[in-house]
Amino acid sequence: MIDIRIIDGEFEIGGDFDLGYMGVYDDDMISIENTPGEVREWAIVADSNKADSTDEELAKFLTKYFNDFEKKVKKNRKQVNNNFLRNIYLDMNNSGTEFWNIDKIFDPNAVPKGEKMDDSLYDLHEEELGKAADEYEGSPNDGSIEKVDFEALLKEYFPMFRWDALIEEVVPETLQLGDGVISFQCSDDYNNTFLCGAYDELDEDLIFSDWHNF
Repeated sequence: MIDIRIIDGEFEIGGDFDLGYMGVYDDDMISIENTPGEVREWAIVADSNKADSTDEELAKFLTKYFNDFEKKVKKNRKQVNNNFLRNIYLDMNNSGTEFWNIDKIFDPNAVPKGEKMDDSLYDLHEEELGKAADEYEGSPNDGSIEKVDFEALLKEYFPMFRWDALIEEVVPETLQLGDGVISFQCSDDYNNTFLCGAYDELDEDLIFSDWHNF
């Protein structure tokens, strides 16, 4: 949970915000880029009749709003995590990432018989994973739509990839709180092989809408 305060006309944020596989963001990682005056013009503030509130009342409202946002992420952690892994997979597939050259990621004993560790590996299941990936494109992750378990598919089709080892080395960098949205940036501790300043924005329906990586 986070605590938002307004001190000397500026936002100060303490605590942490858990974004699942995207990491836990705390203290100096979390920010509101707008001034309190600008935030009073946000739609979520106006809709809650808080535009004319005191600094203390505004900070209290924002604290509750974004803690509720975190609760929604936690409640729908599975789909949120799946969407994140889906984005990573698409980037890996598009760039032909040679993950088999990274010892901590690659398990040679789990390579299916007959599969070669080269670019052709991505072609084997591209159709199935592409169809599953489409379910997450511009789609809510708030539990309102049932979707395929993308992580389960990745572990089934790429058993030689230590997905848990990748998740453990995600490095959270920044989290910005906005008008009905949050945006995050993270990298990985594998020399940015999979994530390099990876950025995305989630709205109240937990839709990923602005993925950038590398």
